This record gives sequence, C-alpha cells and structure tokens, in this order.
Amino acid sequence: MDRLEWALPVGTVALVRSVTEFLLRQHVMTYRVGARPRGRGLCQVLRSASLSRRDRMVLAVAERLVQRRGVCLVVYAKPLARRVASPGEH
Repeated sequence: MDRLEWALPVGTVALVRSVTEFLLRQHVMTYRVGARPRGRGLCQVLRSASLSRRDRMVLAVAERLVQRRGVCLVVYAKPLARRVASPGEH
C-alpha cells in the first residue's frame, strides 16, 4: 500500500475532514492533489461511498476549502468494505 499519496490532515484540513465525515456519515480520506499510487491505492481496495445530491454538494464545498492546501478528499463507505473488482481487473 503506497502511503505517499496521502495528505496528513492537520489544522484546517483536519477540521474540514472531520466535519465532512460527520455530515456525510462516511469515512473521508485526505490525498495530495495529483498524487498517484505506486502500487495499490485505497481506491482500488476499499468501496467508495454512495453519495446523495446533498452529500455531493457538501463534499464540493469541503474540497474547495482544502484544495488551496494541495489536498483532495475521497469518501469511502461506512462501514469499510472491500471493493469488488470489475471483470478484467486484478
């Protein structure tokens, strides 16, 4: 698992991530903008959350708040679950 793509949530980023998790009732992970995993990333392992229109709006606002700090947010399903591979994926 490549952790170099992760952004450490400190200060404002930590606050935004925490509030977003509370509002969405899902797990929110912080990543460095533009980072690509060298190997398997969490997005390949964990199931992403299904978000309502309201949830997507909350996420969009949160992302605008952390984007200038070089951070993006990804929402994973709560409880955490393994992602089911699509046909042809390994």
